[in-house]
Amino acid sequence: MVEVDAKITGSIDVLVDYKKGGLTLAQAVDRFRKLTGLTPDVAEKFIRGMSRDNIISLQAKRNIHKASRRRQMIEQGDGTFAKRLAAGHCPRCQTNMPPVDVHGHIKCSVCHLVISECCQGEQACDFDTTDKAGSLT
Repeated sequence: MVEVDAKITGSIDVLVDYKKGGLTLAQAVDRFRKLTGLTPDVAEKFIRGMSRDNIISLQAKRNIHKASRRRQMIEQGDGTFAKRLAAGHCPRCQTNMPPVDVHGHIKCSVCHLVISECCQGEQACDFDTTDKAGSLT
């Protein structure tokens, strides 16, 4: 069985933690140089050369957001809203949504889109519109 040097596995762990965003550059450089014996400037150059998984440029994020907004747009009259509801999906965020009842109206539990208003024009009381005072009948 092959024995693995603890410094090698420790160095790999430091690099993986940095790549995933668990360590700052300063923390990663310090730990990496102690484990490998490299000088601080060489260790920093090596680590800076790595890409990180938890970093996204603001421009890329904006482009992703714009593209997703275009996909989420529902054109009036094309039946998309009803089709998504019939499939059990939210018309906006398209998640498999369990709709929730909030104060009489139904909305998506994820993006909070109001799917069904609490009152669709009905009134709780009939008003006498012939009396200018608006008394109840």
